[in-house]
Amino acid sequence: YLKKTEELLGNCHFFACDPFHEGVPPKITKEYLSAVGSAINKMYEDFDSESTWVMQGWTPQRFIVEAVPKNRLLILDLDSDRTAKIYRWIHTSGYSIVTGMLHNFGGKNAMQGHLKGNGKNNYYRLKARGVNVVGTGMFMEGVEQNPVIYDLQFNMLTAEKPVDIDIWLKDYIRRRYGTVNGTLVSAWSLLLETCYCEDGYEENRVGSCLAARPNLMPKMTGPCCYTKPYYDTDKFERAVRLFCSLSEELKDVEAYQYDLCDMLRQALSNRFYNNQLLYKKAYRRPVRDKKMLKAISQAQLEL
Repeated sequence: YLKKTEELLGNCHFFACDPFHEGVPPKITKEYLSAVGSAINKMYEDFDSESTWVMQGWTPQRFIVEAVPKNRLLILDLDSDRTAKIYRWIHTSGYSIVTGMLHNFGGKNAMQGHLKGNGKNNYYRLKARGVNVVGTGMFMEGVEQNPVIYDLQFNMLTAEKPVDIDIWLKDYIRRRYGTVNGTLVSAWSLLLETCYCEDGYEENRVGSCLAARPNLMPKMTGPCCYTKPYYDTDKFERAVRLFCSLSEELKDVEAYQYDLCDMLRQALSNRFYNNQLLYKKAYRRPVRDKKMLKAISQAQLEL
């Protein structure tokens, strides 16, 4: 396989391999896992003495990692906050690490993301703690959503220090819409307080009630997607109304049209969830309120 890959694509000297990724090894002894690490490293080294094994730091096996010389392994630290909680040993291991952002599982399109948290600069923070971090990158599954998050992250690839999001956001507005005014700044300030806030949720785990299987009150849309909005949905709609007020002025700006569509879609999703709460309440009354149930059903269908 390695020889054929080299024939077709050349040799870049970096080879990705994640043994037992999100799985359980047949044996969990140190002897077995160390042997696995040594065998894979030997295979790469025999093929290319200048090779580097690249491994995700998502579900790493410590004994496999420690069986590989430090100069022959590069760990992709997909989510530094998660690593610090679950696999802290990676940050203190001395192995070379590329840190970055894991914002999305599977290209889900909910408006969400820790803008201010990402602006703190993981590379800078890890360096300050003495971690052997040698680079930064992006590790998401799908980029066709939340363009503001990826615009910021591309900025972070070369940023030496944390970024002041309030200042950065005004520049983003100018670049994205070709103008900066009080209405746009106010709308984005509200987005920063709602869907792009820091607390109450984990990136990757935001879903839509509309995408859930039929249920009286769905809590999840998948293994790691929660339906409940984690912010004040009325405040979010204030941002949408401010944004809509510029529809004539910015009608020819494609980025504005994209964002307007995205905000309205998210607002409708939020309304569906809130309506479903009312439906659940009406359904579970000692005497079901059939009139209210019918009215809410019609409102849901109209959404």
